[in-house]
Amino acid sequence: DLDEDFHLMIASGAGLQTLARILTQLRGFVRLMRLGTRRDEGHLFRVLAEHEAIVDALEKRDEKLALKALSDHLHTSEYTLTSGPDEPEKKS
Repeated sequence: DLDEDFHLMIASGAGLQTLARILTQLRGFVRLMRLGTRRDEGHLFRVLAEHEAIVDALEKRDEKLALKALSDHLHTSEYTLTSGPDEPEKKS
């Protein structure tokens, strides 16, 4: 919930109300797609560090740094998909 709220706050704070509405509408779909996925133990700490980097850049009003931090954050999200107990794991 907090991760989703973070992204909504960024969109709303940037005045991107259409994006905020789209993110809200996608919330259920994203949760559905996460079923059957798992993350390694350190994942939440990495997400927290990525979010902190975004906030730090925004507080500095450094547009280039903020865009890089956001891009890095969006490109590092990976899920390990599991098809079932007898099937091998697949990376997506």
